[in-house]
Amino acid sequence: MKKGIFDWFTFYSLARKRSFFAVATVVVGFALLAGLSYTILDTSVTVSSTISLVNNLQTDGSLQAEKDKNDISESIARNSVALIQSDNVLKQAMDLSKITKSVSDFSKGVKVSRVDESNVIEITVTYNDPTRAANAANNLAQVACEEIQRRNTSPPVTATVLDRADTPSSKGKLISAVKKGFFGGVLGLICFLAVIFFLAIKDYTIRNFRLFCKTAKVDLLGILPAGQRPTSRQISESIRNVRAAFRAQIGDGKRVLLCSVDVQEGRAVVASGLANALADSGNKVLLIDADMRTSHIRSRLRVDSVYGLADVLLGKCSIADAIVPSTDYLDVICAATTYVEKPSDLLDCPVTLEMLEILSRRYDYILIDAPSVNSYGDAAALANKCDCSILVARYGKTRVDAALDALTVLKNTSARMLGIVANDVPSQYLPKQSSAKDD
Repeated sequence: MKKGIFDWFTFYSLARKRSFFAVATVVVGFALLAGLSYTILDTSVTVSSTISLVNNLQTDGSLQAEKDKNDISESIARNSVALIQSDNVLKQAMDLSKITKSVSDFSKGVKVSRVDESNVIEITVTYNDPTRAANAANNLAQVACEEIQRRNTSPPVTATVLDRADTPSSKGKLISAVKKGFFGGVLGLICFLAVIFFLAIKDYTIRNFRLFCKTAKVDLLGILPAGQRPTSRQISESIRNVRAAFRAQIGDGKRVLLCSVDVQEGRAVVASGLANALADSGNKVLLIDADMRTSHIRSRLRVDSVYGLADVLLGKCSIADAIVPSTDYLDVICAATTYVEKPSDLLDCPVTLEMLEILSRRYDYILIDAPSVNSYGDAAALANKCDCSILVARYGKTRVDAALDALTVLKNTSARMLGIVANDVPSQYLPKQSSAKDD
């Protein structure tokens, strides 16, 4: 893409055009991550139980005796943590909980710690079965209490289960899956935007005519909205805007070439519409269909004739014989009525210029509808015989490099470039496609 043509408008237009896929990626991302989280990623659950240790050593109440008792309680608590994590205690709890994995594997999911360095010990168990995880935590706490009391008889220690672990409900797991699902939706949206950004970088078509015209240093004469019939009111108003810009810039010129960058870009719509708009305002207008390969003017204006432009240039008929009236102020010369082998050579002959000079004395404006610039040499041949030229480009179809090449061809002729008419622009982008003169 040529430097300076890409902007965020292109990115926005591509994203909006594919908004359905944006929704789809968000939904798929949410469902995928939430489903994986619920069924695979979050299969392990963590539960905990606590036990309390009480040193039953009797003292005389002196400070030294109480200090010695606290030291003994501290030692018992530290030793109890190690005892609970021993293979013997873990194996007993596993047997009671019907856990079949090895002690070493089970111990990886067991964490034993003192709560705030007190005589309360928290036992945390992580396992892939919620029910067995809770049973294991409770059984481990019970076995630990029994072992601690059996091993600490002098002084006697009382160990009791303070809090028992509850079996986690599926609601908590579901909430966790939904939270991760939202994260998956965000990831899906980011992936969509990344793809759109890549497409925007690789998009070589014109989507911002305002920026393109500013970069190419050419005027934007008007914009025709997409999704409208050629006879619709919105198209008519757009053609009137083109007519106003046309009159402001044409000066003393009469012969105007209308051509497109490539095929199927709406050149005939612009040519016939502008011819009718000029005729409606009282100007005597002649529209010449110079496309001897794929003529569209005949069917668009519903005119017919025995002779055409090729017959005039070949000397088979007079100019008057080829002219067909369309309205009171608009006449038409259709293209070839027979096959022409080399249209470019025929249009480039001196007879063409002589014909145009004769017709210039009879009409206020002569509009010539020519084939696409980049496809054939017809437009360049005719441009040297015209006063001005207008280029038609289509939103989302005309390539930037092709449009610049076409402008170069036209600027190298004797015809003055009036500007570009943008065709088939989506209605939601019309406010953003204002004239390049704004800057």
